[in-house]
Amino acid sequence: PSNFAAGLLLIATCGSFKCLLPSGAHSFSIHAASDKISENHQSQMILLPASTRGGSPGTVVLRCTANAPGDGAAFGQFWGKDIEVQDWETPEAEAYSKACKDPLVKALARERQPSAAQALGLVEFVNSRKERLSMDDLGELLALVAECALSSDALLHLCATRAMEKLTATGVPVLGLVLRLAEAALNGVVMSRAEGDDQPQNDDNISGGAARDSRDARAVSRLLLLLARFGTSSPAARHALAEHQAENLCLSVLAHSPASSLPPTAISQAIRLLGLMFSASAAPEKAPSEMASPTPSAPSAPKCRMVSKAVSRLINKPLEDTSMRPTAMTAALELLLELCAPRWLCLNLLFTADAELTAEEGSQVPVTLSCAFKLVQCLQRLAKEFLSASKTLRAAETGSEDETLAIEELSSWLRAGELTVRLSRKVVQHCPTSDVYLSTVLGNAAVDPKLVLEEVLHIAKAISAGLPAVREQATALSREIAELRTELSSKPSGASPLILPAADLLSPQRPEKGDDLATATPAQAIDRGTVEEAVALLDAAADLEANTEWTPVAELDNAEPPQTDDSKMDWEFDAAALRKKRQIFLEKSESDRKAKRLKQLEEKQLQEKQLQVQRSEAAAAAAAAPATTTAPASAQKPQEPSPARPQETALVKQEPAPPVVKEEPKEKVAPAPAGKKNPAEALQAFLKDHPEFMRVLQNPKKCLADPRVKSMFVAELENYPAVKSFLAAKGMTF
Repeated sequence: PSNFAAGLLLIATCGSFKCLLPSGAHSFSIHAASDKISENHQSQMILLPASTRGGSPGTVVLRCTANAPGDGAAFGQFWGKDIEVQDWETPEAEAYSKACKDPLVKALARERQPSAAQALGLVEFVNSRKERLSMDDLGELLALVAECALSSDALLHLCATRAMEKLTATGVPVLGLVLRLAEAALNGVVMSRAEGDDQPQNDDNISGGAARDSRDARAVSRLLLLLARFGTSSPAARHALAEHQAENLCLSVLAHSPASSLPPTAISQAIRLLGLMFSASAAPEKAPSEMASPTPSAPSAPKCRMVSKAVSRLINKPLEDTSMRPTAMTAALELLLELCAPRWLCLNLLFTADAELTAEEGSQVPVTLSCAFKLVQCLQRLAKEFLSASKTLRAAETGSEDETLAIEELSSWLRAGELTVRLSRKVVQHCPTSDVYLSTVLGNAAVDPKLVLEEVLHIAKAISAGLPAVREQATALSREIAELRTELSSKPSGASPLILPAADLLSPQRPEKGDDLATATPAQAIDRGTVEEAVALLDAAADLEANTEWTPVAELDNAEPPQTDDSKMDWEFDAAALRKKRQIFLEKSESDRKAKRLKQLEEKQLQEKQLQVQRSEAAAAAAAAPATTTAPASAQKPQEPSPARPQETALVKQEPAPPVVKEEPKEKVAPAPAGKKNPAEALQAFLKDHPEFMRVLQNPKKCLADPRVKSMFVAELENYPAVKSFLAAKGMTF
C-alpha cells in the first residue's frame, strides 16, 4: 500500500527513538492471542501479518526489570492501558501539582492548594500523558512495517527497511515478523485442522507458497532484498539477523524444490545474505588488541560447516540440472572463499575435532578429515559451460545483441572459474599437506599436482586464443591455475594428519556481548539532517527501480486469486477484509475491558450497600435504647389531666378528625405500587444505586451488544419495574 509511504518516510527520517525508551533495563516482546499476559504496559490485540494472505492477533508487551512496576518513570515515554476515569482518582494525579516542574504551579502550591494550582496541575498532567507514546501506537507501527515489507513500491520498500533498522536498534522485535512472513511466502501456510483430525500433514492442508503461486515467489525475492539491505546498515543489524537465525530462511531457499518456481535471482540473493551474516562477520587473524577498529564477533564453526555443506550441494548439482546460473555459482564461490580466508575457520571446514578444544598452550586435539565442501562436479560444470558459452559466442553474428549476451554469459562463467581457482589456492595455503586438498576437495589423491585442473586450463587457453572479447579473463584464469600448481607442488605431501594443535582450530577471542555493537560505527550513523536523509532515500529509490534484480519481482500483483487449485484460504489484500478482522478483535478487547470494569464497580457498590446496612442497624440499635428508658415518664403525664377535663379531651379528639380525613388520600399515594411511581424519580433512584449503567442509557445499542453487560443490566432492572416499564415504553428491548 503506497499510501503509507509518507508516514514511514517521516519515521525513517525523524531521528533516534532512544529518547522514548525507559532508563533502566527493559525488553519488548510479541505474544500471541492464546498467551495469558497480564502486564500494565501492553498493547491491545493487534492483527499482525503472519503470511501474504492474512494475519494473526498478537500483543506487544513492554517489561522493565530495573525499577518497580509501579514506578511510572521506569517505562520512559510509553504508556500502557488507558484506565479512563480512574486515572484522575489516583494519588499520582492528586499530588501531581506538588511534584511537577512548572514554576507557576510550584508557586501556587507552595503554602496551600488553591483551585488554580489544582487546575494547572491537572492540565500539565494531561499534557504529559498526550506527549507520551502508547503501546497501542507501537503495536500498530509494528504491523504497518511488517506489512510494508512486502510492498513492490521502491520508496516504501526503503522506508520500511529504515524503520526496521530503527525499531531493531530500539529493541522492538520487528525482524521476527518479517522473517515469519518470508517463511510463509516460501513454504505456504498450514491450514487449521478440525478437532479429531489425526491425518499427517501433506500438501492438501497447505495454502500458498512459492511452488503454488508466483506472487509468493516474487514476495520471497523482495524480502530477501530487504533483509540484505537491512543487514548492510550496521553491525547491530547483522547481529540481529544472527540472533533471529535468518540463515534458516536462506538455507530453505537453497533447498527449495522445484528451484525453477523461484525467481532466477533468489538463490544468489539468499547466498549474499548468508555471506553478510557469516563471511562479513568472520574475525580477522589478528588478536583483538591488534585490531584498529572493533569488529563483530567470529562466527560459529558448526554453523559455518552447515552453511558450507548447503552451498556445496548447490554448486555440485548434477550436470543434467540446467537451473544453475552463473550469478548463483559466483555468489556461492565468493561465500566459500570468504569462509576459508581465516586459517582457523578453513581448518574447521576441512577437519572435525574428536575432542573438546582447550586454550591451553601447546595442547593438541585428535581430528578426522571431513571436508564440508567439494569442487569435483563444480569443475566439471565449469568445463561444460565454458565449451557451451564459447560455442554460442562463435556462432553469434558480429555486432548483434546475441553476441553481447553471449559475451556476458561467457564472462560470468569465467569469473566463476577464477573464483574456484582462488578458493583452491586459499585451501592449499592453509591445509597441512597437499593430499588433504587432493583427496577431499578434488576427490582424487592420486592426481599429479602439475596436472591439476588440466581440462579447465585447456579450454581457457582455447578461449584466449580464439575469442578476443574475453581474452583478458581467460588469460588471467590460466595464470591462476599455473600459480595453483606451483603452490601445490611446493606443499609437503603425505597422509592427512591425525592430530592438530588446538590453537589452530580455536576461533579468535570474542568480545563481550554487545561490546562490538556499542562501539562499532553504523553505516547510517552519519549526522545528517532530515532533508538530507529524505533526499538520500529518494535517490536510493530511483537506483532501486533501475536495479535488474528488483524490476522482475516488483510487478504489481493481480487482485484476482491465482488460477490454481489453491483456494483453501481467502485472500486479504483488500482493506475491507483487514478492517473487518481487526474490528472484531478491537470490539472483543473493548467488551472484555468494560465487563471487567462493570464487575469491579458492582463489587464496590455491594460493599457500600453492606456498609450502609451495618451503619443503619447500629443507628437503630442506638436509638432504641433511650426510647425505652423515657417511655414510663411520658405515659404518666397524660393521665393526670384526664379526670379533671374530660370535655376538652373529647373536643381535642373531635377537632383533628377533618384533617385526618383530608390527609388519608395523601398517605395512600405514598405506599402506592412501584409501577405507578413517577418515572423520572424512579430512573434517578436507579442511577443513584447503579451509576455504572449510565453508559448503557447513553448508548444502549452499543453497550447491550455485549451479552455480559446485557445480562447484568436486565438482572438489575427486575428490581426496578417502574424503570423497566419506562424504558420499554421508550422502545428499548431486553
